[in-house]
Amino acid sequence: MYAYYNGAFISGSVTLSLTDRGLLFGDGVFETMIYQNGKINYLDDHLIRLTRALDVLNIDKPNLSASKLSAIAIELLQKNSIIETARFKLVAWRKSKKQFGYGSSDRDCNLMLSVQRCDPIDLKIVSEIGYAQSIRNYLLPHSNFKTISSLSYIMAANECASLQKEELIILDTEGHLSECTASNLFWIEDGILFTPALTTGCVNGIMRKQLSKYCFEIDVSFKEVEEKPKVLKQADHVFCVNIAGINVFNEIESNHYSTKSDLLDKIIETTLDPR
Repeated sequence: MYAYYNGAFISGSVTLSLTDRGLLFGDGVFETMIYQNGKINYLDDHLIRLTRALDVLNIDKPNLSASKLSAIAIELLQKNSIIETARFKLVAWRKSKKQFGYGSSDRDCNLMLSVQRCDPIDLKIVSEIGYAQSIRNYLLPHSNFKTISSLSYIMAANECASLQKEELIILDTEGHLSECTASNLFWIEDGILFTPALTTGCVNGIMRKQLSKYCFEIDVSFKEVEEKPKVLKQADHVFCVNIAGINVFNEIESNHYSTKSDLLDKIIETTLDPR
């Protein structure tokens, strides 16, 4: 497997320093991006979020434009003999020249882009849904970004697997709905699309942004709220979305939901077929 690491294409593996801050402290961020139909979906939005995350961590933005990244991505696909849908992972983490314990005055970053084959963006109807007990979200300066220290999501995913659930809903420390194990949570009630507010500590997802824009275009009300799980009892539809697809829930703890309506169908369509 080929990857792109700090300005050069590499094959097989990468050698890291024993003082590497990504390895020791998870001092970095990442973006997962889907390539299909000859392009990376929402590339500009991914780079905007990456830049904002690096600003929060006080790390300088790498010299990487959308056009340059696209060219590197195409070459990586060719080197790895991938011609279909692919998942790119772009990771940026602080270099380790100026460390003092947990701290560092180094603003330079390492940068790596890797790629794997993946399934096309898809729709799943799921019914085995629960609430995470092992973690709670809390708003911190980095909460809305994707950090390479993903322990909370690892714990939630492992809990989900151990309970043999298809998805878990994560709450914040005040008991508000926050997100799911790897995607943003949404529900529809009376023609209004709701999602948990960023103040609950959820990731500011790329598809969250797209659905907000799409609702504006079709004149549908989009509301970011702090609500507790009881609100889902009155919902018409509940689902979670990320760049890889959409999971529509037909049941949560004996509460049943419809999996079809004009608005939900439009949301599914715009998720499965990015513009």
